[in-house]
Amino acid sequence: MTFPSDGGSYIILSPIELSIRRKIEAVGKPLKDWDVQINYGIKTGCNEAFIITTEKRDELLVQCQTEEERQRTAELIRPFNPYSTNGYS
Repeated sequence: MTFPSDGGSYIILSPIELSIRRKIEAVGKPLKDWDVQINYGIKTGCNEAFIITTEKRDELLVQCQTEEERQRTAELIRPFNPYSTNGYS
């Protein structure tokens, strides 16, 4: 393992992930070069805030105004399984 001597950040990626990153960087435009003002950076949210009880899920579904909204909402709220590799299956 080599360490960045220029104070750069560490990147821990598999060879395929590193290849994908390099391809994206070769054709992509960094956010700093976009003609936009980003005030807070990219937010991912607080993961714990999105873990809700079954009772809360049911409460949210009851508040939906239409059957279509209820179906869309139900599809977004997935069961959480902390023992799975992706969290919900």
